[in-house]
Amino acid sequence: MAPPVSEEPVLVPRRRIWPVIAVLLTITLGAGLFFYRLSKAPRPNRVLVAFDVDGYWWEGSEPAAVLSDQLGERLAKLGFDVVKAGDPEVTRILEKAKSPAEAAKALQAGFVIEARIQPEEIKHEKIGFIELRVDAPVTVTFAGESAKEAGRLTGFAGAKDPKVARRLLASSMADQAFDLAVPAVLAHPAIKAILEKRATGEAASLAPAKDFADKRTSMTKNAVDSYDKLRKLRLDAENGPVKPTYLSPSSAHDELAAVTPLGFLRSANDIRPFYVAGAQSMGWINELEALEWRSVADPSKSVGLWKGYNLYGYPAAEPTTGVPVVLVEDLFGWAKTITVIDKTGKAKRVRVDTSHRFVDPKVSPGGRYAAMWDRACQTCASELLVVRLADGETVFASKAADGSIAAFTFVDEHRLALLETPKVEVPLPSEKDDKKDAAKPLLKKALVEEDDDAAVVPQHVFILELESTPPTRTVVTKAKKGTAFGGPSADRDGKRLVLETTKGSLAVLALATGEVSTLAIGGHASTPRFSPDGAWITFTLHVGGSQGEIAALPSAGGPVQVLTKNEFRDRFPQFSSDGQRIVYETIDEDPTYPKNRLVVWVASVPAPR
Repeated sequence: MAPPVSEEPVLVPRRRIWPVIAVLLTITLGAGLFFYRLSKAPRPNRVLVAFDVDGYWWEGSEPAAVLSDQLGERLAKLGFDVVKAGDPEVTRILEKAKSPAEAAKALQAGFVIEARIQPEEIKHEKIGFIELRVDAPVTVTFAGESAKEAGRLTGFAGAKDPKVARRLLASSMADQAFDLAVPAVLAHPAIKAILEKRATGEAASLAPAKDFADKRTSMTKNAVDSYDKLRKLRLDAENGPVKPTYLSPSSAHDELAAVTPLGFLRSANDIRPFYVAGAQSMGWINELEALEWRSVADPSKSVGLWKGYNLYGYPAAEPTTGVPVVLVEDLFGWAKTITVIDKTGKAKRVRVDTSHRFVDPKVSPGGRYAAMWDRACQTCASELLVVRLADGETVFASKAADGSIAAFTFVDEHRLALLETPKVEVPLPSEKDDKKDAAKPLLKKALVEEDDDAAVVPQHVFILELESTPPTRTVVTKAKKGTAFGGPSADRDGKRLVLETTKGSLAVLALATGEVSTLAIGGHASTPRFSPDGAWITFTLHVGGSQGEIAALPSAGGPVQVLTKNEFRDRFPQFSSDGQRIVYETIDEDPTYPKNRLVVWVASVPAPR
């Protein structure tokens, strides 16, 4: 018989149930805490862009919003979850937080991309224009870690309205910000770990970022390799008597502004290559233009002088010491400046002009004056302007009504040589004293009637004396019928000029006598320069189908020595200050951006002996 079933509930002893409850509570609390922490944990693929430009974007700063939006849009295309405006809770957190790091923590943003941009303001009261400059570090911070600098944002902008200037400045730096921040984010271990787990949802969302990183790495390497290859190919293709020494980086755009005892003056327009994801091609960001002295013997030794937005034409330096340096800046199309860099390295704008267009200055020995081309309007003819560098005041300004100036160069501290075709022929000093032939005016009139060419006024070589008030002009010689001079350059003693001729030869002019000696060069010569001792002349030689070779010959006459021989364009040679080398520009097509950019290098070869 079965035992009777009790109606009383079966109770588990108290000492047995409490351990079970404790375990269950621990598991429950642990799980809750885990999920709570998980819900609050930073998400590596979430990014807060926090650029401070007179405030953050969530504080109402328009330029900060412009820059942050442009960077945020590009990050979003790569699969990142970018913190955006629109959600009231997000806005509340951002406005309440004491710092971007605190806001990022509350918003579960793994990364914070920051920059505090405080533009330097330069107000040009006379022209009603404001100029902005910025140089600020960009930092990338992952949750709980120290901030790491990814690079620096540099930029210039200008406008009449300060708000417009700030907006333009912000927009102009979006490419830089992207190019600096994205590689730093993608290189972080937290992102690398996600990308390695290809099957996860996070990895799938960041697939565009991985594709970007892979292609960027590959194409950037190809760009670097292409410049190294170009350098080697050029050296291999050089058939001159010696191989040149390249003094510039392989991707450089270096213009040769001057050669003095300080070295060569490098006017650099460098770029920062970057991968354009949308076009799947390489683009570039223009760095700030820069001036620096570099050693001819060791180009790694350099002294920086200036950085700016838009250097207009070639700068110049005092020829015997290298000080001062004079350059022209273009202030965003609103004005041009004449800027002087003194021996302390300080730059001073001695003149700012909204209507005139200065370009290609030359500095007198001693550094008192600068002469340059000037146009009073965009379509006006170029005139000659000479200014006093101490204050930028005009010393001499040519007038189109007086004649046409083709070229000029300083002879010494206070004399300037001009190649000018005047409206009316100016007699030579010897002609002024010639009173022997009283019928000469009648004869000249008869020739004009019979031969129209006799009415053409030839080109004159004048010496402009700047110490006279006003400056006076004296004619030294005249070009022969059907010819003209160009590219003048004086020797160190100020006694001779070397000139190009329209016949392709070179001419040496003795300033004291007006005597001209012609030097045959077996081709077409341009941009001649004397050696420091005056015994040699270097020049750009065009012969056959060459784009330009570097050559030299004795100034007294003699055989031409061709120093480079290649398919490239070599130009603008100058002797080093010790006369041992000839420094020049050499140009080729950029292998990374064919048909869109040129590489311009400074190079040198040994001078002839």
